[in-house]
Amino acid sequence: MIFCSRREFVRTAGLGAAALFAPRFATAAQTDRFELYNRKDDISETNNLAARMPDKMKELNAPIEQFLKDTQAVVPKPNPDFSQRGREV
Repeated sequence: MIFCSRREFVRTAGLGAAALFAPRFATAAQTDRFELYNRKDDISETNNLAARMPDKMKELNAPIEQFLKDTQAVVPKPNPDFSQRGREV
């Protein structure tokens, strides 16, 4: 498994995220949502399986949660006043 945590990784407006890459699945835990992809069958990561595979999501999210706890990481929270308008890259 490969684990990474960085702000630039996410496809959202500067929110923090952590990702875990396992042999078949990849998961991303972001401050506003979870993503789970089957890397073997969906290489472009277009079919988010998080809602359909909650047990797999929990399994792969556990090491992320443990890392955040062990390192006492500060997890950013979404700014309710943030507007994406005009910020598209």
